Amino acid sequence: MKDVIWSPDELLLHWAEKAMRLAYNGFGVSPLAVQFWPALCTVAVSSVAFLAMSVTVDPTYLFVCGVCVLWTIRFWKNNGSLRTDAKKDWSADLFRAYAVKAASLRTETAWVRYLMLMTALVVTVVCCSDITAEIRALATWQRCVFPLDIWALVALAYSWSAEPPEPGDGDRLGFARRA
Repeated sequence: MKDVIWSPDELLLHWAEKAMRLAYNGFGVSPLAVQFWPALCTVAVSSVAFLAMSVTVDPTYLFVCGVCVLWTIRFWKNNGSLRTDAKKDWSADLFRAYAVKAASLRTETAWVRYLMLMTALVVTVVCCSDITAEIRALATWQRCVFPLDIWALVALAYSWSAEPPEPGDGDRLGFARRA
């Protein structure tokens, strides 16, 4: 039986693990693709939304658009090995490499995940409320872009720290066949 979940961090790690397992076992999608593509696409598409907001609402959103574009380019360049591994079949070698990385991230970056989670909650509350005239000037879809980006980054942090699913290539004992 699974351990009792004591914190929101453990719950979100559990959900990230389940999502990767569902994507792999149910749809055949590599867990590394689940870690790489959703956050990248969300922030890249939201940069277009911020560009539209800079034209229709306020030109200062152009700065936020630029930050999103720079983050997307940096993420693309810095995660070349993850991008390459995401195209490969999920194997025991990849499982071992990324399971060790996930285990170290789980222990070393818990405070970062908590900080990101709290930031996402605060931004969601602020964007959904009518605190300032600037927020009231935004349309509903525009209000959703801010929290969506931050929640995508939270999901990225939790998917990187979650235990990846075991591959189905019959290598349960740790004997990888090398070609």
